[in-house]
Amino acid sequence: MAVHCSACGHVNADDAGFCGSCGQAITTLEPVAVAPSVPDAESTTVLGAVPVNGVAEGLATVPEQLGALLKTAGGAAAGLSRGGGSGIPTRRTVQDGPLGGVGRDEATRHLCAAVHLDSALAEKLVENVLEEPLRAVSRSPGLDLVAVMKHVVAARARHLVRDLSLVAALVLMFICLVTLHLGLFVLLLVVSWLVVFVEAYLVRWGPTTLSLRRGAFRAADAPQPQRQLTIEQIQRVAQYEAGNVSAYLGEEFLPFSGYGWPLDSWSFALDTTRPEDPDRPVEPFSVTELYERVKEQVAKLDIAGLGVSDRLFINGFDMHHDPDLLTGSTPAARLVGRPVERVAQEFIDELRERPEDRARPYLVAEVVGWNGELVYSFLLRLTLSATHLFVEATHCLLPPLRGAYYEIDFLLRYPTLRQFLVLIARSGLRWPGMMLRCIPRSGRQVFADYLRSQKQRRQRRLIAGLDNFDHGPIFSVRELASDLRSRVPNRFPSLGFLEPVVGPVLSVVLRLFMDSGGRYLNYHRYFQILDRDMYTKVVEKRVFAALAEFLEERNVDPDELKRRAEMIVNNSLTVGDNATVTGGAFSVGHGSRATATSGGQGR
Repeated sequence: MAVHCSACGHVNADDAGFCGSCGQAITTLEPVAVAPSVPDAESTTVLGAVPVNGVAEGLATVPEQLGALLKTAGGAAAGLSRGGGSGIPTRRTVQDGPLGGVGRDEATRHLCAAVHLDSALAEKLVENVLEEPLRAVSRSPGLDLVAVMKHVVAARARHLVRDLSLVAALVLMFICLVTLHLGLFVLLLVVSWLVVFVEAYLVRWGPTTLSLRRGAFRAADAPQPQRQLTIEQIQRVAQYEAGNVSAYLGEEFLPFSGYGWPLDSWSFALDTTRPEDPDRPVEPFSVTELYERVKEQVAKLDIAGLGVSDRLFINGFDMHHDPDLLTGSTPAARLVGRPVERVAQEFIDELRERPEDRARPYLVAEVVGWNGELVYSFLLRLTLSATHLFVEATHCLLPPLRGAYYEIDFLLRYPTLRQFLVLIARSGLRWPGMMLRCIPRSGRQVFADYLRSQKQRRQRRLIAGLDNFDHGPIFSVRELASDLRSRVPNRFPSLGFLEPVVGPVLSVVLRLFMDSGGRYLNYHRYFQILDRDMYTKVVEKRVFAALAEFLEERNVDPDELKRRAEMIVNNSLTVGDNATVTGGAFSVGHGSRATATSGGQGR
């Protein structure tokens, strides 16, 4: 039995879902019997009750009702193409992950929308990223920071128009109070509220928002700044994003700025003088060769969104006293010097061979998963002495963005009546605060050039007087936007009928004390936790395999390394029937299960 393709007439197998010639969807509505071919004779195909001489003529007379049936089915052909005619999907037509699905720039899209919706966030990014030429910019894996900053500039321009309108209304309202024009005063109150409402409406349903919706967003289409100074500032951000030097704030304890929060870390030392084969000496090797082997093997992992690179980490204060890491080579030039964003590979290799205390090179393997919402990083450092190899590693994670930044995904193309009424109420609640803050906000934008020059003058005076300055970034944009869960629950059901009134107050008070020690990483999907564990185990296993293979080639006994690897990798194993050991908890017996979890990591 066979089936004809309605598009090209090709004869396909009876269980085919797609045409083997043109690739179009086919169905099994009318099977066709194909007679065996006879040498030196015309083959005859019987289609329905119509005899046709020759395969080509037979294909040309496929019953028109098949094409008509597919045409009347409308979109059913697409469903049949996946289900082979049964309506059950059998083939994936939309690829999920970094290369397809909802798009690889989802984190970028949500943060671009967030700076339009949140005036305070946009102002914070301008003042602490764009307006800090003497500080480095923290890298943000999984995020197109250039596109975000372009949207920040566009959002700030709209915020300035709003704030200046409110300032004008505020001045006129004051004049009306002095002159006792109460009717005009009330009218100006309504007008000022309308300014807040219209701006909030345009943010959510205006033309800019349409370009930020799922399926329409492209990072390359971000609005272009007009001022030359702003263009140069964004170019500086792009240079740091493409660089290989990461400075971290001097007062920060954790050095891996931009890579999130440490999940775990481990280290050990190996004796490199003991040969695997006693009859042969240990072959000498360099730590750079070992780095390159590990880098090559990790890069071969079949993990979507994997990137492997070399990176240099240094404290912002230490950077100021290292002439190789500032654009100025003399004390006078350092007054206006900014941190370098990139060093040569030879520079990193030299630090590997001759380690220093302050500037440390790492091999970084990062996995951008969940369309940029989850970023896992593995940071490896190797130090080789005459007798030992020291290995240290840190696992870091960037969790999904804050829940409020996903508002763009819950807005219809046009607002519903409920959304419209909610926006009216929210505008009324925001109006008093907007009126109080409109003067300082608009003032900071109008006099931005003067304020920036004053800040830079103060920084130069500090450098001249102390010969010291912290060149580290004030914060990482991606870390700032990450979703951290409070240690305090959102609700207190035990309060009973008092919960709606007492609960919010109690929550605020408790967070002042309990969150001071850090918050938990918040995952939006259970599968994100599983993927985090998968990335950790797969990368670790490949690193250990590469180290063992390299040491064996150099006749170094790898037994100690393998024992260490088993202890680290096998921190979750199964003993007997359904008995699980995770993170040190242990349980034995039929159906028993022991699990030790931390519930996330605080910073």
